[in-house]
Amino acid sequence: MRYSLVFVFAIAMGLSSCLAPEKSEHEGQTGKQEKVDLEKLKAEKLAEIKSLEKEVWNNLDVEEKKQRQLLVAYKDFSRNYHDDPNTPNFLFEAGRLSLTMGKPRSAIQLFTDVLDGFPKYNRKIEAAYLVGLIYDTNLNDRTMASKAYAKVIEGYPESEWAETAQIMIDQLYMTDEQLIEMLKEKSQNQEQTETP
Repeated sequence: MRYSLVFVFAIAMGLSSCLAPEKSEHEGQTGKQEKVDLEKLKAEKLAEIKSLEKEVWNNLDVEEKKQRQLLVAYKDFSRNYHDDPNTPNFLFEAGRLSLTMGKPRSAIQLFTDVLDGFPKYNRKIEAAYLVGLIYDTNLNDRTMASKAYAKVIEGYPESEWAETAQIMIDQLYMTDEQLIEMLKEKSQNQEQTETP
């Protein structure tokens, strides 16, 4: 009885291997073809972005349509190729472009995406500062501006951006007259230090 069970098991295994689908030569090539196509698609996206950047960033009278195309291209690339070394810079540039196009909230989100997703990006301090500046100058939200500037100071205390952020915090609640008076004093102090 024991031998018959082993015999049945061996026959079942043999049949299952015979019935298992074989990989065709084309199937292995398809996998390679898909990889090649993905790399080709990525290269095409990069070329499209570079072409649109030349049109948008080098032309003061660029059509809004071209700006939108570049913005979409930046976002699509960043979404599809998050781990690519170009992605943080494309998000940063998308933030700048959004601001240029009069979309400050979109710009804040893009700069925040840079901060949250790319801690080693070399312009993240600038992105953090720009969030505060947009809240301050574009949205007139002094509370959020103050919080954003404070994050720059806390996160990067030795940077020039932190120094500038502190100046911006100091000026947030000043009236126009107070700002003018402060600038006059700074100008006079500078003149006195320059005169021998």
